[in-house]
Amino acid sequence: MSSSMSKKKIKLSDQHAPNCDDSSCRGCDIGEIEVKFTSEDGKEKIKLTPVELFQIALEESSKVVEQDIGIVKRLFDLALEGFESLLVKEKENKREEKDKEKEEEEEEKRRKNKGKKRELEEVNTTSNKQTRYQYALCCIAFGIYLPLVEQIKKGVDILKEIIAEDADFYEGWMELGRGMFALTCTERKLKSRGEEEEEEDSDDDSEKEYNSISKNEFNNYTFGMNAFSKGLSILKLKDKTNYVEETIRAVKDLQDYGILINNIKPFDHAKTIFTKSINYLEDAYNNLEPEIINENKLFQGMWGSCLYYISKLKSRETQGTKEVLEVLDLAIEKLLFTNDTESLGKNLFKEILGQAYLFKSTVENDDDQAIKAFDKGVEYLLETYNEDKGNDNLRKQLETLGVLTDNNNNDESEKKDEYRNEDENEDEEGEYRDEDEEGEYRDEDDEDEDE
Repeated sequence: MSSSMSKKKIKLSDQHAPNCDDSSCRGCDIGEIEVKFTSEDGKEKIKLTPVELFQIALEESSKVVEQDIGIVKRLFDLALEGFESLLVKEKENKREEKDKEKEEEEEEKRRKNKGKKRELEEVNTTSNKQTRYQYALCCIAFGIYLPLVEQIKKGVDILKEIIAEDADFYEGWMELGRGMFALTCTERKLKSRGEEEEEEDSDDDSEKEYNSISKNEFNNYTFGMNAFSKGLSILKLKDKTNYVEETIRAVKDLQDYGILINNIKPFDHAKTIFTKSINYLEDAYNNLEPEIINENKLFQGMWGSCLYYISKLKSRETQGTKEVLEVLDLAIEKLLFTNDTESLGKNLFKEILGQAYLFKSTVENDDDQAIKAFDKGVEYLLETYNEDKGNDNLRKQLETLGVLTDNNNNDESEKKDEYRNEDENEDEEGEYRDEDEEGEYRDEDDEDEDE
């Protein structure tokens, strides 16, 4: 989009919502919001295409604050209206072309123009497919944002129609997979929200519904995985670079859903999701040059995250710890690869790296290794919390662990180091050990022998 189109002016109406008592408000009735696009000097009004409106809506929705929801909704509405209008025009144009063909009377003229007409029809079909494809993505994105299940379903249905016409359209398969997981996650989150709002009045049936995987949900996530598999199988033969990127995106969608159902019994559902994620990553690794994958920190971070969740699931189904530790150590190895100052994955994976170390401290048989793992876990979690003090869940976890209190948020790392130094100055029997000038520890009994 050109810079002249990036300048947006948003005009609010003078209408107020019924519950608005802010005298300084310039207008808050969502239905009356007017969005205008002008040139940078503000003199020329610009008309944007539906695709451009859709992209702006996506950008605004990713950074929007609560009071601007109406503006983002209006942007999505404008984009959807634009797509619908464009599809109607394309349909009319196609009908006119067919009518024109029927009116042609001369066989020789029709034969001469046959190749040209076929080419024109192909262009029109492609144009219509791309318009419907973007329209479907807009429906799904809008449905995720509000959230609206029906909008997501509408986008999914359009994508199903597109791939039925063109089974080699890998973009359609990949977005269909995302749409199915967006639908599944949104439905589950809405159920959870409804139960929280009606917690006192909720019956056992509704609680059971949320704490289990219904047949419909199972079918939806299975369909989503199959769509991803189809899209990736087509893509890996066409574009290796894009294949890696799409693999990461697919795994991210799977992982988001897997985390949602991670504690739902039977655990087979979550295990299926994370296992499929690892299968996608391994397939990419085996089909590409290893150095491409080994240097991709985001790829390694996603792989390590999935292995961490698999290790936790394995710990629930086995009494032995050897297999769990093998998977967990591999997870930590991959997550550590993302933990450097120049890594995109640093902020994304530091918290899960800390969680992996904490989990290791609970399954490690060697006490010394368990203590080291615990210290490492706390270290990474404290770093994560200090970078994002708004992480309430992490704050509560650190307080539960006893390494963070309301009075020592800022100097917790120093205290942890102090406690660690004190522990190092005690032997296994609790006897105090002094440090000599050369830095070696000596027991009191050793000093008596020297005398």
